[in-house]
Amino acid sequence: MMGGAMRKHLKSIVAHSVAAAALAAILSPFTAAWADEGQFIWSDSGVGASTIAGESFEVPEVERADGYSAGDPLQSIESSVLLSDAHPDGNHADDAATGVVSEPIGNEVVAGDTGGFPSNVPLASDSVDTATSDGATLPVDGSSLLSVEAHVSNLGWMPSVGGGEVAGTTGRDLDLEALRIILLDSQYGDSSIEIRAHVENLGWMDWVGSGELAGTTGRAYAIEAVQIRLTGLASEQYDLWYCIHSADVGWLGWAKNGESAGSQGWARAAQAIEVMLLPKGSQAPSPLGNTSSAFMTPLLRYRAHVQDVGWQGYVRDGYVAGTTGRNLSLEALDVSLADAAGLGAIAARAHVQDIGWQDWSTSMCGTTGCGLPVEAICLNLEGEASSRWDIWYRVHSAEFGWLGWASNGDPAGSQGFARPVQAIEIRLQAKGSDAPGAENPAFMYTSLRYASHSAEIGWRSNDSFDANPDVILGVTGRALALQAFQLAIPGVGGTGESIAYSAYVANTGWQDEVSDGQIAGTTGKNLPLEAVKIRLVGEIADQYDVWYRSHVANIGWIGWRKNGGSSGTQGLACPLEAVEIAILPKGSEAPGSQVNAFIEKPAISYSVCNERASWGIQYDNGAIAGSMDSGYLQAFQVRYSGLVVGSVSYRAKVSGVGWLDYVTDGGVAGSIGQDGSLQAIALRIEGDGARYYDIWYRVYLKGSGWTGWASNGASAGSSHPSRVVQAIQIACTGKGAPAPGSTISAYA
Repeated sequence: MMGGAMRKHLKSIVAHSVAAAALAAILSPFTAAWADEGQFIWSDSGVGASTIAGESFEVPEVERADGYSAGDPLQSIESSVLLSDAHPDGNHADDAATGVVSEPIGNEVVAGDTGGFPSNVPLASDSVDTATSDGATLPVDGSSLLSVEAHVSNLGWMPSVGGGEVAGTTGRDLDLEALRIILLDSQYGDSSIEIRAHVENLGWMDWVGSGELAGTTGRAYAIEAVQIRLTGLASEQYDLWYCIHSADVGWLGWAKNGESAGSQGWARAAQAIEVMLLPKGSQAPSPLGNTSSAFMTPLLRYRAHVQDVGWQGYVRDGYVAGTTGRNLSLEALDVSLADAAGLGAIAARAHVQDIGWQDWSTSMCGTTGCGLPVEAICLNLEGEASSRWDIWYRVHSAEFGWLGWASNGDPAGSQGFARPVQAIEIRLQAKGSDAPGAENPAFMYTSLRYASHSAEIGWRSNDSFDANPDVILGVTGRALALQAFQLAIPGVGGTGESIAYSAYVANTGWQDEVSDGQIAGTTGKNLPLEAVKIRLVGEIADQYDVWYRSHVANIGWIGWRKNGGSSGTQGLACPLEAVEIAILPKGSEAPGSQVNAFIEKPAISYSVCNERASWGIQYDNGAIAGSMDSGYLQAFQVRYSGLVVGSVSYRAKVSGVGWLDYVTDGGVAGSIGQDGSLQAIALRIEGDGARYYDIWYRVYLKGSGWTGWASNGASAGSSHPSRVVQAIQIACTGKGAPAPGSTISAYA
């Protein structure tokens, strides 16, 4: 007795012979010539005999799964694979009669359908013959010389199909479990076709020959990929092209001549296959889907543990693990390198609700069974792979949606918002490649939490989410003094890390340093801040510099200070209105000019010459030079000294002479030894000092007392000849600060 596989193989050959004889008019000369060499003799018993190439044999009747018998010539012809253009006009009207099921069901394609036949490939009926090296004629399109039979889950063996037709199913989620492929033509001598399959849980199996089973049956193991090749003479004349329809992916690209088609490492079952023989050197057939790659082998694979779902299946690089649109938190991530990525590992860590940042792990990050969502993830490559690849990843975060791409250990997600990660996408790209998409923001976190208390406004608070925050405490343009503030850096992650700061308060001086959300300054006392100091503490200070500058009333923004230096003014009675703070990577350049970052009162020194032409001692800011009891002054000198670049110019009005020219820094203003007396003075600050300071002065007139205070070049004294100056007083204040006293009747 003949084995089932041999009977089926023999039946296919006989059916092909019958088809050739019955349809000789439309077959190629080669096929017709073959048909002429044999004849078919029918018997009443349904058992036929045939003579092919001079040899006779009997064909026993074989029952088929479709109910037809091999002994019925019409049914045998119609149910066998005849030509790759069995329905060149797309008409399937006769399928019901033939027993070949080819009608699509929804978007399903089943065995026997030629709807997927690429339009750029000649059909068998249009083919032009070519000659082999031994003189045999071969069809240009060899697809009619193929028979492909698929074993499908829940269906078993399906009817065989020819080249250019779909073997298997699509749209029904049924796995391809086994294949038989036969090279039908005997003119090829020792030519054959070989196939091997990559099978779920088994990997790559051994090569099998024409008509032999590739894959498994009865074990429910899906084929995931195949390699198919020709041997012998046929391999010199044809290229063997094939493509796979893969679960969840669809039609992949075309592979040929032993290349891999399908997927490996994805756990994606092959569901259908199409095979074609084309002349050597032909271009690939037209794509059947949107994927150009014929074989998908991952560089990495990963899976997510999802709230209320558990572990999902593995996905490969470039695909999404987790869920979106379902409000389900991602609780853990399992990620690893595939062999194609090279030696190494992927280290991962997660920021978990109620736990914080976990340690790095090369197995899994997050938790299972705790109901705790992951809020942020860091991934990094280790080993040889780290020199070849950059690992990029992005997360879909609750309320934020898809964030930007992070890479090589940087965090992706959020911290401090209680917003779970819901999905993640990971990719490996060649070292130094650009990001797959927008990078910012990849990580949403409160980088700086701050609050300020301003006059007439009260407290206002806010958070910065930038990696390098740049924020402003207080307000500008409203002449409202800054009175208090708070700073904090949530979750900086290291023991002893903090942000520390102190304030210089009007009428009080420097307060003690505070940190991490404590209040610097005062509220309810109407006392403005005049200066601040800010610094980072702990490991964060090794990574970042904190820069800050002050906006001073009547002056505006002054220079930048960093890391604990004083910013603002001292001793000038100039309120701060705002403070700008920027946290930058260590060693970064200042955000702007550092000139005059902290302004103190300059030293204004002066001396006077009396009626006896005798110079008195030198006096400083606010002191009285001269005598209010007797005598008069003939001249005076003034000097300016301070960190802010500047000078002082001044002049005198002398009795009998009038106003003299301005002199500067130590010059004599007045008249000595000429019986002239001072009647009035005027002073002004020059250079940068004029931006930051006001100079105030007044004189004591014999017979009338102190004049009001004058400033910045205005006159102080008298125009009356009998009123002479006996003493002077000079003071320097911050720009726009109140006068030291009354300004009434400074000059009369």
